[in-house]
Amino acid sequence: MSDSWSLNLDAMPQPEVFLTRQAAMCELDEVAHSGNYPAWRMYRAGLRSMITAPIIVDTTVIGVFVVASRLPRNYTETDIHTAQQLADAVAGSFANLRLHRRLRRELIERETISAIAKTIRSSLDIESSMPADHPSTVRFRPT
Repeated sequence: MSDSWSLNLDAMPQPEVFLTRQAAMCELDEVAHSGNYPAWRMYRAGLRSMITAPIIVDTTVIGVFVVASRLPRNYTETDIHTAQQLADAVAGSFANLRLHRRLRRELIERETISAIAKTIRSSLDIESSMPADHPSTVRFRPT
């Protein structure tokens, strides 16, 4: 999952949900005949009513949750509210995924830094890095 990408609003039957940031219901026959090509395609496929709810993560609309029906006027205000709750749950999952990835990266960085520090510490410990009987070992004795 990329953290930066864009959506084509022209490909959406209800692009207004990106501006209002609220779930909306539409009757596809009305929207399709207004010249909205995606809605027309959905209408031609037999769909008649639809709810679109924005998926918002960190104040950014990253996608939409769509529910569609072959029955006209099939949804109620309760359905719109439920669709928005589901979209919010999806947004929470995306936020958790991003957090998990960030924490995993930080853990890998810390493990790497720890390994480097251990290597540096061991190379600075001359007593343990060179045997006492090595020919180049010089022992200093305090006077």
